[in-house]
Amino acid sequence: MKMKFKPLLYRLMLYNSDWMEKIRLFALIIPFLSVIITYLICYLNQQHHNFYFLSQYTTDKEKDNNNYKLHIGLMAVPFQPKRTKNLQSVWGNKFTTDSAFGGFNIMRTNLSLPQGYINLDYPPDMKEYMESLPTISKFWNERDRFWVSNSMQYDLSIKLISQINYFIHNTSANWFLRITDDVFINTFAINNLLRNLNENMKIDPMNDFFIGGHCLDYVKEPLLQGGSGFIFTRAAAKKFLPNMKEWVRTVDYYEDWHFARSFPKLGWPIYNSTLPEFLGLAPRKSHRFFVNHGLSKLFPKCPSEPPPLMFCKRVMPRIVDTIVWHDHKSYYETVDWFNFVNQAPDDLYWYQNGEFPSLCRK
Repeated sequence: MKMKFKPLLYRLMLYNSDWMEKIRLFALIIPFLSVIITYLICYLNQQHHNFYFLSQYTTDKEKDNNNYKLHIGLMAVPFQPKRTKNLQSVWGNKFTTDSAFGGFNIMRTNLSLPQGYINLDYPPDMKEYMESLPTISKFWNERDRFWVSNSMQYDLSIKLISQINYFIHNTSANWFLRITDDVFINTFAINNLLRNLNENMKIDPMNDFFIGGHCLDYVKEPLLQGGSGFIFTRAAAKKFLPNMKEWVRTVDYYEDWHFARSFPKLGWPIYNSTLPEFLGLAPRKSHRFFVNHGLSKLFPKCPSEPPPLMFCKRVMPRIVDTIVWHDHKSYYETVDWFNFVNQAPDDLYWYQNGEFPSLCRK
């Protein structure tokens, strides 16, 4: 028997419809209604925030001072050129014209780079050295079998050596930042980072040993998260470089983990490496949705005492003050980061709580 199509709402209104059918039809309609109501709330509550990027200015003291110059070393993946292109268009090209610009090298990319970028490859002696390294065979779980490999971990380690070597011998900047190609940097606030290091923390990059980043200790041992990267003083880079070939030979696990294991030998406690401007693991997708639609009030109040950390310094910075973000799960298109940071209200903070950051309001 051929049945005529009747819209759901019409069928619900039929006088002779049985109650079970009505319940079933309501169950079909509710998800659609919830989506419509959510977007209506978002529209009504959407707020517009002033850009926080206006803090980018340069004082006379900073203009020709190498202590306020940053050299960036980017670890690219040759078979994913889209990442590097996106990064260049969203924030990289802006950095090459910035007052804090102290050079920008991209390690192992197949792209033709515009003016302002340096294309680096392995030095010949490092290629030969890499072939002599032992096989990595340590795995803590099945996930490790995919991520921990000779080609990946040795590649990352030797890229770091090559970039530090280039920084020391070919630049005049006194700060070096090593990052990966899935990172967003709020280039409008780089001067704020350098001022914090030079003036608030009173670090002399020519003479003081300092390596900083996002310190994590939610797993078996502490590390500096490798995606958001490490920032070195020139003094730290010079001290670390002579021992790096031997350091690579002992790599038997994730490169950033092994990097942190070298700190005790250098007399450097990882606790001192914590920088609130670095966020190594991106907030979840739902967090961006709330922020971008003016729903930040849905985040909980910040705890007076966040969960204690065993090895790392506890920090709780504002979202708008965070400068280096690692989007390791590709939750965001790179351009979305500017929107996310711009839409975040002044009272939105984050703190480390397990693998992902927790967002909260004060």
